Amino acid sequence: MFCGRCGTPIPANASFCPRCGNAVVVAQRSVPLPAILTTIATPTTAAIQDITGSATAPSQRGLTSTAPLDSPSPTYAVFALQILSIALLGSIQVFDIADDAARGHWTSTLSSAVAATILLFLVQRAITSWAKFRKAVCENTGAYPRKILSRGIVFALLFMSTAGIVGNAIGRSGQETAQMTSDFHEMSIVGDRISHARNAVERTVPAHIEMYKAIETDVQEFDNVLRRLRTELDVYDGKFPSQHDGTTKSIHSIEVGIRRSSLIKKQIEVAREIEALDPATQWDAWQQKMQPLLAE
Repeated sequence: MFCGRCGTPIPANASFCPRCGNAVVVAQRSVPLPAILTTIATPTTAAIQDITGSATAPSQRGLTSTAPLDSPSPTYAVFALQILSIALLGSIQVFDIADDAARGHWTSTLSSAVAATILLFLVQRAITSWAKFRKAVCENTGAYPRKILSRGIVFALLFMSTAGIVGNAIGRSGQETAQMTSDFHEMSIVGDRISHARNAVERTVPAHIEMYKAIETDVQEFDNVLRRLRTELDVYDGKFPSQHDGTTKSIHSIEVGIRRSSLIKKQIEVAREIEALDPATQWDAWQQKMQPLLAE
């Protein structure tokens, strides 16, 4: 039981309210809730009108707005998602182009074709979404959302520019690594060819003269590739200092190879001079001019 005046719970068989002293009557004992709680629990239409300023039923409030619930206009979140997708796919395209351009050959045909197809589809969808979204905003507010479009375009351009810079850097690094690997391979092949020719020659002056004439082109190519490798290893050492010890050993080997190729070039010149001499004097000239170079 509750007091009919203040709503305080009343103990069983009590004659007065312990809080306000109101007399407990039999009629009050049959009331399941105090009057004040009953009023709060079941508000009248007048009470609702005092709170809301209108007699509109609670179930009908909040259903009216400036745009119908079934409005076809896309939300800004949908348009923003389309811009993000365009930026991502555009970045893939720009990255592939920058990477392949730096490497000097095209290798991203499949990924670029797939990304380009999806990109064109998303651009068309974004244009349609933007037109509907702009129309809805203009009808409701009278304002043209220029900043939304400009910020989306700027974001996409920044995203793609970053992808282009990164792709170019990775492509250049990959191209340098591929070039250095190719030069090492070429050095090995040409060097083996020169060594085989020198080791297989007969131990006569005319045979050596012919051998030097045969390897002249290979020696020049060998010298060129060694000098390229010397420059490439300097760049590699600067980019990867953790590999300095191994790179230093490679540089030393390359420098030794350059000195040897220079000596072989001098031997080729001496062989050309000896070939022009009389056969009777070729051996003496060989001993005087060629033998010191061979010893060195």
